[in-house]
Amino acid sequence: MDWDTKLHNSLWAYQTSYKMSIQSTPFRLAFGLEAIMPIEFQVPSLRIQVRDKLSEGQSEQIRLQQLLELDEARVRSMAILEQE
Repeated sequence: MDWDTKLHNSLWAYQTSYKMSIQSTPFRLAFGLEAIMPIEFQVPSLRIQVRDKLSEGQSEQIRLQQLLELDEARVRSMAILEQE
Protein backbone atom coordinates (compact mmCIF):
# COMPACT_ATOMS: atom_id res chain seq x y z
CA MET A 1 0.00 0.00 0.00
CA ASP A 2 1.20 3.54 -0.69
CA TRP A 3 0.03 5.10 2.59
CA ASP A 4 3.15 7.25 2.83
CA THR A 5 2.20 9.16 -0.34
CA LYS A 6 -1.31 9.86 0.98
CA LEU A 7 -0.42 10.74 4.56
CA HIS A 8 0.21 14.46 3.95
CA ASN A 9 -3.15 14.97 2.23
CA SER A 10 -4.96 12.94 4.88
CA LEU A 11 -3.45 14.99 7.70
CA TRP A 12 -4.29 18.24 5.91
CA ALA A 13 -7.90 17.09 5.49
CA TYR A 14 -8.13 16.11 9.15
CA GLN A 15 -6.59 19.34 10.46
CA THR A 16 -8.74 21.61 8.31
CA SER A 17 -12.09 19.89 8.77
CA TYR A 18 -14.54 21.15 11.38
CA LYS A 19 -14.79 18.96 14.50
CA MET A 20 -18.07 18.98 16.40
CA SER A 21 -16.39 17.91 19.65
CA ILE A 22 -14.26 21.08 19.82
CA GLN A 23 -16.52 23.23 17.61
CA SER A 24 -13.57 24.36 15.51
CA THR A 25 -10.85 23.00 13.27
CA PRO A 26 -7.62 21.69 14.82
CA PHE A 27 -5.73 24.02 12.46
CA ARG A 28 -7.56 27.09 13.80
CA LEU A 29 -6.91 26.13 17.42
CA ALA A 30 -3.23 25.53 16.71
CA PHE A 31 -2.47 28.50 14.48
CA GLY A 32 -5.19 31.01 15.29
CA LEU A 33 -6.73 31.32 11.84
CA GLU A 34 -8.48 29.28 9.23
CA ALA A 35 -6.30 27.49 6.73
CA ILE A 36 -5.96 29.12 3.33
CA MET A 37 -6.30 26.54 0.62
CA PRO A 38 -3.56 26.67 -2.05
CA ILE A 39 -6.10 27.45 -4.76
CA GLU A 40 -6.99 30.69 -2.97
CA PHE A 41 -3.59 32.12 -3.91
CA GLN A 42 -4.23 31.48 -7.59
CA VAL A 43 -7.87 32.55 -7.54
CA PRO A 44 -8.00 35.09 -4.70
CA SER A 45 -10.85 34.68 -2.27
CA LEU A 46 -12.55 37.60 -0.58
CA ARG A 47 -10.49 37.21 2.59
CA ILE A 48 -7.22 37.36 0.60
CA GLN A 49 -8.36 40.49 -1.25
CA VAL A 50 -9.47 42.19 1.95
CA ARG A 51 -6.22 41.24 3.69
CA ASP A 52 -4.08 42.74 0.95
CA LYS A 53 -5.83 46.14 0.95
CA LEU A 54 -5.68 46.93 4.67
CA SER A 55 -3.41 49.56 6.19
CA GLU A 56 -0.85 48.47 8.75
CA GLY A 57 -2.92 49.80 11.64
CA GLN A 58 -6.09 48.14 10.41
CA SER A 59 -4.28 44.87 9.88
CA GLU A 60 -2.83 45.03 13.40
CA GLN A 61 -6.25 45.70 14.92
CA ILE A 62 -7.78 42.80 13.01
CA ARG A 63 -4.97 40.47 14.05
CA LEU A 64 -5.38 41.45 17.71
CA GLN A 65 -9.11 40.77 17.42
CA GLN A 66 -8.35 37.39 15.85
CA LEU A 67 -6.02 36.54 18.74
CA LEU A 68 -8.75 37.38 21.25
CA GLU A 69 -11.22 35.24 19.30
CA LEU A 70 -8.69 32.40 19.22
CA ASP A 71 -8.30 32.54 22.99
CA GLU A 72 -12.08 32.45 23.39
CA ALA A 73 -12.35 29.49 20.98
CA ARG A 74 -9.70 27.59 22.92
CA VAL A 75 -11.47 28.25 26.21
CA ARG A 76 -14.81 27.11 24.73
CA SER A 77 -13.22 23.96 23.33
CA MET A 78 -11.58 23.13 26.64
CA ALA A 79 -14.88 23.66 28.46
CA ILE A 80 -16.65 21.33 26.04
CA LEU A 81 -13.99 18.66 26.48
CA GLU A 82 -14.12 18.97 30.27
CA GLN A 83 -17.90 18.46 30.27
CA GLU A 84 -17.56 15.10 28.53
